[in-house]
Amino acid sequence: DIKNLKQNNTAKKGDVLLLTKKIGVGILTTAEKKNLLKEGDKTLAAEQMMQLNKIGAIMGKIDGVNAMTDVTGFGLLGHLIELAEGSGLSAVVDFSKVPLISDRLVDYVEMGAVPGGTNRNWDSYGHKVSMVNSSAASLHKNILADPQTSGGLLISVSKESLNEVVAILNEGGLSDRTTPIGELTNAGSFAVTVI
Repeated sequence: DIKNLKQNNTAKKGDVLLLTKKIGVGILTTAEKKNLLKEGDKTLAAEQMMQLNKIGAIMGKIDGVNAMTDVTGFGLLGHLIELAEGSGLSAVVDFSKVPLISDRLVDYVEMGAVPGGTNRNWDSYGHKVSMVNSSAASLHKNILADPQTSGGLLISVSKESLNEVVAILNEGGLSDRTTPIGELTNAGSFAVTVI
């Protein structure tokens, strides 16, 4: 139904952000091309890319889900900037809460498995992002601007509806995606601040 259609420019101040798939597909596929991918990580990207975002149809029926978008080629930061700016807001992301596709993702980045699209993404929107932890800024950029193929949904949900959304994620087998990764705030100097 049209009434259940969610847009990417209708988030509200105080909404929390949830992500239904882990970040790092581009890094893993680049590591594979460079023959750096460890045996235990070889199927992770393909398995995640084959997961459907059908939970979005259920989320669309919840009034407290104020905005929703998929995370694809522009990376988590690019799609979050679109959502925040389109809604006249800014966002704060807690890097430690962003789900990563592999425990070794940082190692792959440090070995140089960064897709060319990451730097193109950053060149186009990096000036809109504040990295609070300057010593980790390069690593955070390489992960959060990583282009995703068949990425998950970025959901902006009111705190009052969070329990309902969490219950749906649990029922959908996404119990490890119920921790908010950030929050929408009043518009500030930057579209996104990464802490």
